Amino acid sequence: MPAGLQAWDAAGNLTVDLTTRLSRLVGIRYIGAGESGSVTVDASLGEPWAIPVPRSYPTGCCHKITISGGTISFAPNTTSPGLQTDADLYYGVR
Repeated sequence: MPAGLQAWDAAGNLTVDLTTRLSRLVGIRYIGAGESGSVTVDASLGEPWAIPVPRSYPTGCCHKITISGGTISFAPNTTSPGLQTDADLYYGVR
């Protein structure tokens, strides 16, 4: 009999068990409209990910995000300079 965490959907299909790779939120960082910079995560914990969430809807334009190793870099999105807005950067590992 298996032991540990297991979860099934309404149809009875196993959706999560001990071998499932789940995401972990490491932090949230405020980013100003024209700000560039970076945050570092421990890449030994898993593959880094990041999601910028604009603070101005519906016209806000998010920053450009790049990930290299454990460094998540952000810079203003130059394709829509007039729509730059503050954002919250959610980041973690999976």
